Amino acid sequence: MTFKELQDDLIAEIEALLKDVRTKNTDGEEIIGIKGYPHMLPILQSDEDDPAQYFPYFIVRYDGGQTEDDDDCWHVSTNIILGVHETATENGHEHILVMIQRIVDRFAWDPQFAGKYRVDQKIQWAVQEDDTYPFYFGAVALTISAPKIGRKSDYYV
Repeated sequence: MTFKELQDDLIAEIEALLKDVRTKNTDGEEIIGIKGYPHMLPILQSDEDDPAQYFPYFIVRYDGGQTEDDDDCWHVSTNIILGVHETATENGHEHILVMIQRIVDRFAWDPQFAGKYRVDQKIQWAVQEDDTYPFYFGAVALTISAPKIGRKSDYYV
């Protein structure tokens, strides 16, 4: 297991979880499903590129990780950042709340995923405080327990 694998596996898990969420892109076209990105949105290639082209999206970003001792696994602090575009003023925050609810319920009900990771019980979520109409944002914070390589036991002094 690598931290990159964990990120890819979590993106796949959340894309499958949100595969039927219906939103609209900035051109007003209906979008089914939410695309995930590791760490950040793709870098814009030219001045004509608009970051709004990525809506709706989610980002899986790490805050860091820790392990206590030789027998402990990795505990990886992970944020899932959600963004949607919605011109109908009554729906934007609802899309974010639906996505947060699905993610929270999924890992509260069954904390294991991809056959090798476990989400700790402490799950946090938040929505934006500021008005950024027509863009809406939210986040879920997870700590994921992930396997780590064992420590070499043959030490020569």
